[in-house]
This record gives sequence, C-alpha cells and structure tokens, in this order.
Amino acid sequence: MATQNLIEQHVIFLSDQTFDIQAILNNTLIQTLANNSAGHDIIQTMQAYLQWDGTNWINKAFLDLRVFCTPAFQTTIQNNIPNLQAQLPQYTIVTWGYPVTFGN
Repeated sequence: MATQNLIEQHVIFLSDQTFDIQAILNNTLIQTLANNSAGHDIIQTMQAYLQWDGTNWINKAFLDLRVFCTPAFQTTIQNNIPNLQAQLPQYTIVTWGYPVTFGN
C-alpha cells in the first residue's frame, strides 16, 4: 500500500451517563463517517480522564471514535458536528484532527 496524506479525526462523546454505543453507531452521520474513512473503519476506544471539582478528583469516561479520512472530508465532519449534537443531545460531542501519513 502506498502512503497517503490523511487526517486522523477524532469524534469524542462525553456523558455523565452510560454510552449507548449501538445507538451512536446506528446514526446515519456516524455511518457516513465510516463510509468515508480509509478502509471504511472506525477505531473505537473508551477512555478515562480525571476532572478536578476544586476539592476532589472525579473519574469520568469518554467514547472516542477515530477515523482516517481526506482533508476535504474532515471539513464535512466538522460541519456536521452541530447536526450530530442535535441528534444525540444526551452527549457533549467534540472533535479534533490532525494530518498523518497513512500506509507503508
């Protein structure tokens, strides 16, 4: 496989509740994300972070959906975050991405 200049794009879901991963994956915007990623793949990870409330550390979790996509599709992803947020209001959704060389 030749190398490609792609974007490693993260779509992060934050919640104080549990994550309904299947409902997230059933969302058409998330399916479009997969359809436009290298290999039609999404890398899914659950990660933890600590939040300081001024007195105590609170253990929190977030769901990270990561794809490798073209720079043009990164713009589409970022433009669709408000629509995704409206469709999944139980989560706070944030995104970031950066250029990578993909392949070997």
